[in-house]
Amino acid sequence: MSFPTTAPAAAALALAIPAAITLAPVDAAPAAASTTPSTGPTAASADGAPDAEAVRAFLDERVPALMDEYDVPGVGVSVVGDGEMLVADGYGAVDLETGAPVDPDRTAFPTASIAKSFIGAALVSLAEEGEVDLDADVNTYLPEEERLPDDPRGPVTVHNLLTHTAGFAEQLDGMEAPSEADLLPLDRYVAEYRPDRIAPPGGYTAYSNYGYAMAGRIIEEVTGEPYGDHIGRTLFEPLGMDHTAFGDPDSLGERLEIPAVYGSGDGGREPLQHEHINPSPAGGAFTTPADMGVFMLELLRERPAGRDVLADGAVRTMLDRQAANDERLTGSGYGAWEVRADGPRVVGHGGDGSGLHTQYAIVPEDGAGIYVAANGDGTGEGMFTLRDDLVREYLEEFHGAAPRDGGGAGAAEGGLERYSGTYSMTRIPPREPVLAFYSALQTRVRAGDDLLVTSDLMTGTTEWTPVGDGVFRSEEGRELVFIEKDGEVVAAGYDHAPMAALERVPWYRDALIQGTAAAVALVLALSALAWPVAAGVRLLRGRRAAAEAPPMAVSARLAALLAGVLSAALVAGSGITLAVHGFGPGTPLFPPYPPLLLAPMTVALPLTAVAAVLAVPAWVRGWWGTAARVHYTLVAAGLALLSALALAYGLVVLPGV
Repeated sequence: MSFPTTAPAAAALALAIPAAITLAPVDAAPAAASTTPSTGPTAASADGAPDAEAVRAFLDERVPALMDEYDVPGVGVSVVGDGEMLVADGYGAVDLETGAPVDPDRTAFPTASIAKSFIGAALVSLAEEGEVDLDADVNTYLPEEERLPDDPRGPVTVHNLLTHTAGFAEQLDGMEAPSEADLLPLDRYVAEYRPDRIAPPGGYTAYSNYGYAMAGRIIEEVTGEPYGDHIGRTLFEPLGMDHTAFGDPDSLGERLEIPAVYGSGDGGREPLQHEHINPSPAGGAFTTPADMGVFMLELLRERPAGRDVLADGAVRTMLDRQAANDERLTGSGYGAWEVRADGPRVVGHGGDGSGLHTQYAIVPEDGAGIYVAANGDGTGEGMFTLRDDLVREYLEEFHGAAPRDGGGAGAAEGGLERYSGTYSMTRIPPREPVLAFYSALQTRVRAGDDLLVTSDLMTGTTEWTPVGDGVFRSEEGRELVFIEKDGEVVAAGYDHAPMAALERVPWYRDALIQGTAAAVALVLALSALAWPVAAGVRLLRGRRAAAEAPPMAVSARLAALLAGVLSAALVAGSGITLAVHGFGPGTPLFPPYPPLLLAPMTVALPLTAVAAVLAVPAWVRGWWGTAARVHYTLVAAGLALLSALALAYGLVVLPGV
């Protein structure tokens, strides 16, 4: 499972951190010209569902071609329509070592975050039965040790959990266990890894795996049975989804045929380990393409006879638009996202993990849907490319989901400069070292003559043409929407990424400014090395200092020198770690953080305080010459800035924190 955040940078972040949980809704607008072959008018039934033969021909041509293009070992696909399974097929291998083929009826791919759709279906069913109030405080259903502390901003409701609007910080610590034996019971995970609340409930979306772990606990407390058992008994078994279950890959592998997964190394053939997920309701399910076809038919209300499992009201509640960052943007259902809201409305969910990428997308008005699962990251520019390309091409080919026209400028009321600034994703961790990585993914917006230009570290530069009402459109048809409050632009959002918003931040939270300031501060701090060098030169030349410095002056310089060296040690050590280990779970720059990462600035902080305090008597008592005192003050200022940044990014261990 992977994470991230929002906008194009969100998907890029998920690529960079290969072992958490994320959602990647389908991007209905292609990044480049479609490579879908021209098949002429698509055959369809009277209600808009695609023709089975046309779908088969499309898949048989496009899936192998995309697998070759992106070096993906195996793919499972199912397409439903007209109340039946149109196609369920497998391509390539589940295991490159044995060459065993993908079997759509038996190969149970990890779902990653698609598991959230199963959790959403279970909770809305309990709400339909009167067992759960979706607008109730989550503490109503949880034992005392798992409850959220009181907060003046208001309680978190079940609705907030299901729409990712609880205001939780990103919780990365405890996401994975090294083995099944090390997995935490769900109640312990929820109690021990409670995230900070960094925003009021009901505000902007901020994708939260912890929120769905808590939703799983609510199912357990209300029903009196493990959430996986309850969903199996009330959903999977009645639907005949015999090869679908929640659990760990090791134990489930004894009864399900789980494919091997592969990373992008060695030409897309690098074997990876399956993940052992603590917040398992957020991504710990496994299913086959055929079983997912059955689930899609249930959501489409096109159920086989005798399989009336989810009530109509529950399905409407799950799939209806329940929250959005802005009325002009796609939004969230319960355990499902709007993939696109214009033209044929498309709803679905995606999932990503190490070597694993899945997506389902249903078109309710056409009674049809597609599910794709791939067991490899591939070697394309993005790990999600095959899945995203295939779903997009299917929607364009069979449901008329063409990208919007990127041309046609509209008036931008108030001028374009009002949108310029730095925007930070709402899905971020709290005060901890990995926050620096998230901050580096900020989006910068600047105004051109008649368009906006956005840039971020991962996706580069994009130009946006105004189309009116704070909405801007790229050449590829994507839309960027700005959100205002009291006449001020406060946030933005992308129509294809409803899982988070981009909040406008003040200048001092701009990561580029902070990074530049940190670099200058580090240079100033390290200039303290000139003191022992100068002393050494004098010693070699047999010269004495012009005047004997008092002991406090020596202590001041020694404290500043040690603090500077420790700061440099942190920077050098982090750089070496990134070069050797990369970034992600199991590496020192990812939680849980080793003491060695936090030790340098923890020791440097009191030394910096000493150096800063002693700057006053240095001037009052005239230690050293004027130039030396100015230099010392600059060193102390640089150290103070480094300490402030270390505190902001959790690089210092504080008592009681």
